[in-house]
Amino acid sequence: MIPNQWYPIVDASRLGRRPLGLRRLGQDLVLWRRPDGRVVAQHDRCPHKGARLSDGKVVGNEIQCPYHGFRYDPTGACVAAPCLGTSGHIPDGLKIESLPVREEHQWIWLWYGDRSKLRAELPILPAMLRPAPARARLCYDRPIHYTRYIESLIEFYHVPWVHAGRWYNSLDHFAIAGVPSRLFIGSGRRYRASTFVEGHTCVVDGERIDATMDMAIENDPLCRRFRWNVTFLAPCLVYLETHLFRAAQYMTPIDEGNTHVMMDWFEFVPLSRFLPPAVHRFINRTTMVMQKHGQDDQDYQIMLGQTPKVSDVGVNKLVAADELNSRFLQLRRRLIREAGGPHLSVIDDEPGRQGGGRVERAGGVA
Repeated sequence: MIPNQWYPIVDASRLGRRPLGLRRLGQDLVLWRRPDGRVVAQHDRCPHKGARLSDGKVVGNEIQCPYHGFRYDPTGACVAAPCLGTSGHIPDGLKIESLPVREEHQWIWLWYGDRSKLRAELPILPAMLRPAPARARLCYDRPIHYTRYIESLIEFYHVPWVHAGRWYNSLDHFAIAGVPSRLFIGSGRRYRASTFVEGHTCVVDGERIDATMDMAIENDPLCRRFRWNVTFLAPCLVYLETHLFRAAQYMTPIDEGNTHVMMDWFEFVPLSRFLPPAVHRFINRTTMVMQKHGQDDQDYQIMLGQTPKVSDVGVNKLVAADELNSRFLQLRRRLIREAGGPHLSVIDDEPGRQGGGRVERAGGVA
């Protein structure tokens, strides 16, 4: 994981009046709401005898352990131990750690790293805040390291190889490879051939990478180039925008081997001009379910077999079409190093060349 970052950890709508237990960023957490609605994030372990606080309940401005009724306030201090009575001495060490947390943009965010470097800004793009009444959201877990998941989302020339021939990709056949003058005949065959990457640009600006790429059929004058506009924003956001749709995904690490996927589908651009918002939202929700159980399931089966499980600079033999992949891995390495990560040995190479550009080797970095 990249330290000193805000990570979205859960859809805010999941947290109601009861405590919510979840695992994120290698930590078992309990989230709960104070009477005024503010969110509290703490380690999900009562220091008394190790019970899960998420199995307890919220009592006023405190969370109560289900085992012996000990209560903890938002700072983590134990304020009641029924077995000691109302006047008994509560040891100073009987407390839990409270973590920096925020609720904004319908997500709950957790700060991971050095609290002295806490930032005000969240990793969200202005484009994601544009009015989108048809937005739909889907969240789920996968037993995949987040680096492999991000790699899959920031390149598209695997799509015709992995997803062609599936019924739920029929619209892609027409939209990406169909030829209107030929009445879209042969779109499926042409779609399978549209794996050529051209018009590739990639710009790194601090913790943000903006890239464009065209998918086409090589040496085919009839082929319409399908342009992808991709933004990666550290630590784990991938935002996609084409002439057909806008979508965003956060890949938040659960731990070393699992990722919590949080996807927002904002709109189908052509449909947004004339469809009622309710119908548009229904289409978006249906699209996301198909995405998860269709394309994502297919990618998932391949990612399960990838080795090593954690991607890093130097472990893949990248080609020129993988420049965005290479830049992402370099940026991740740089941010880990700047946050005080392990010592890295560095070999310089030309970005985009086989080997992934700037190659750095070190073990044990998640």
